[in-house]
Amino acid sequence: MNIAIKNASDLLVERLNRRAALNRRTPEDEARAILEQALADAPPVTGPAAVAAEIRSLGLRTPSESVEIIREFRDR
Repeated sequence: MNIAIKNASDLLVERLNRRAALNRRTPEDEARAILEQALADAPPVTGPAAVAAEIRSLGLRTPSESVEIIREFRDR
């Protein structure tokens, strides 16, 4: 995937370039490293469709079982 960052300030670009040089990386590699670090501990993206799919995959039939799964996803 390619990502373009529009309207980045000159200061931001300069800081990225300096940081990349300090780490002996290209600006593209440095931006990738920054994203990887920032998102490493991010919780997984879930929503109602993911919860419903999980419930179906487990073969749950009672509302109480479904409620427990929904609460588990919500509290992540």
